[in-house]
Amino acid sequence: MSKDTSPMLFVSHHSSKLGVAEHVEKALNSKGVRCWIAPRDVEPGASFARAIPSAIGESSAVLLLFCSNSAKSRHVERELILADQLGKAIIPLRLERIDPGELSYHLAASQWIDWLEQRDEAIDRIALKARDLQAQAANGNAKTGTISIDELEAKAPPVDITKPAASAGGVAGTASAASGAAATTKPPQPPLSAIGTDKPAAPRPPIREETATTPTADAAAPPRDAHPSEPGKASKLPLFLALGGVGALLLIALAYVIIRSVMTPTAITEAWFVGQWSDSRDCSDPVRFDANGDWIGPDGSRGTWSIEGGRTLVLEGDNIDRQELRMQRVSRNEVRGPEGSSYRCD
Repeated sequence: MSKDTSPMLFVSHHSSKLGVAEHVEKALNSKGVRCWIAPRDVEPGASFARAIPSAIGESSAVLLLFCSNSAKSRHVERELILADQLGKAIIPLRLERIDPGELSYHLAASQWIDWLEQRDEAIDRIALKARDLQAQAANGNAKTGTISIDELEAKAPPVDITKPAASAGGVAGTASAASGAAATTKPPQPPLSAIGTDKPAAPRPPIREETATTPTADAAAPPRDAHPSEPGKASKLPLFLALGGVGALLLIALAYVIIRSVMTPTAITEAWFVGQWSDSRDCSDPVRFDANGDWIGPDGSRGTWSIEGGRTLVLEGDNIDRQELRMQRVSRNEVRGPEGSSYRCD
């Protein structure tokens, strides 16, 4: 039988996103791209320590399904380190809009592909890049490190050879001429009356006696205010108005914060939700949610969990198919779901 020559991607993911990984695989298979997913593709009895490096070495690139759990996963970090060591490119597919955290070293130069809105376009671009990387490897020009998915589409702008380049001498000459003109142009001189002098000012001519006595007293005197204001009263009014305006703005801002905190439920993060929770206030039969995305029930049952969109608790486990519970954060130690409240026990 002939060996399958279609490009293969190693899918690095957290166990809580296995369903997404299988969905992405089906979409890429329709585009002629194979996917290797652990633990599904590990041969029975084979060692993970041998199977994963071998699969990364045979792949065209590593496709990272990035989410909050993978950002904290040591297994995902080891797979990215192996990809760097084996000279494999990394294609990051973002499932959640969060900070890369400890993986930022491996993804510092990446340009994300978002799975949240344009999924069909994301699949097309990943498949195109996988085939391009396979062709580069076949020609001995393999691309390593975190890559931008838009590298295939980036092209240098065409150069119009019919237009002569700008002359550096002409620009310099124009600048020199401008500076020379500025140097030769003298600023306007101030009037002589504005220029200081050491000579004393000319004495004013004396007022003749007849000009001082000719006008009447009523005509020469300035008009008087019939109701003079007390000193200092007028200067305080703007201060009182300013203080009143600031106080009104503070009251409006405080009312807005109170209304928003009452009407808008606080988002739930996975870091905040880690701990033990019980459906009763006395903390009987608590369920423990670990930071690595695993949960353990009071009867020993296990599974994985994650928070999506700051509102939805997603659970999967031994006897539980995928469940999505809409949650609302009521207080620091209480969340409210469709079947009632749960309380923090630690």
